[in-house]
Amino acid sequence: MWDYADALRKKNPGSIIIMNLEEPDVERRKKFKRFYVCFAGVKKGFLSGCRPFIGVDGFHLKGLHGGILLTAVGVDLNNNQFPLAYSVVISENKESWKWFLTLLREDLNIAREDSYTFISDKDSYQLLRRCF
Repeated sequence: MWDYADALRKKNPGSIIIMNLEEPDVERRKKFKRFYVCFAGVKKGFLSGCRPFIGVDGFHLKGLHGGILLTAVGVDLNNNQFPLAYSVVISENKESWKWFLTLLREDLNIAREDSYTFISDKDSYQLLRRCF
């Protein structure tokens, strides 16, 4: 994951890439906790020409390591989806959603919730109210 994060930073200057690890276990190994990406070009495009609409959702990752993919998408002026940010977390819970939504709010400079329309499922809606 470190190599992937480094490659993203090198190829996408100005992008926000954050990786957190859990505290070391008894064998002093650190385990993956969460990963967040918001590309600078995507942020610029969204802020300069997309509708004030953001959809968020989480999806289970199937595979060896599992996890949850948290996503945020906008809508461009042609009514097409416009990916904004994504995160991979160990589990879908309040802590993970709050972390993701707080970073998204900071990256997109969202000062007030009422300046955007949000769509989500019931679980993440409650956290939207707290984070924005």
